[in-house]
Amino acid sequence: MTVDCNSCGAPLEVGAKTRFVTCRYCSKRLAIQHSESSVYTEVLDDIKESTDKISQDMEVIKLQNRLEQLDREWLLQRESFMVTSKDGGKQLPTTGGYIIGGVFIAGIFIAVFGFIWTGFTLSMGAPAIFPLFGVAFIIFSVVGTATSLGKVKGYQNAQMRYQTHRCQLQHRLL
Repeated sequence: MTVDCNSCGAPLEVGAKTRFVTCRYCSKRLAIQHSESSVYTEVLDDIKESTDKISQDMEVIKLQNRLEQLDREWLLQRESFMVTSKDGGKQLPTTGGYIIGGVFIAGIFIAVFGFIWTGFTLSMGAPAIFPLFGVAFIIFSVVGTATSLGKVKGYQNAQMRYQTHRCQLQHRLL
């Protein structure tokens, strides 16, 4: 049967079961397409370019979706780090807020009070339960301070990981 080259229009003689042919006039590689009513050719290089473009577009879409998913996950994780302020509002923990907000200062005062209490009760010969109250204050102060600082550091580390991962994804998109 005879089909025309899809690139230069030259007539080509092909067998009924032929699937691929190279045009002897323009040297294009062609795919022979059979439909119910006709037979025609397609330039294979055009098909490959279209396929490559679709593949690239899919990769971009996948990266965009991953970036959006990362942002959603970060918003949820960020919410878990929120602390409640004195007025009941929610805010992110910061080292400055920790110090200025009084947690650090309160921890120092509680610890100092615990040391003074313990020293005072021991010097007066009070029963053992009384100095233990001072020790409890000291432990409460240390644990509270460490917990608050841990939350600040945990948030900062999580934010750094998020920003690094986000930058990597954005770089791949460019």
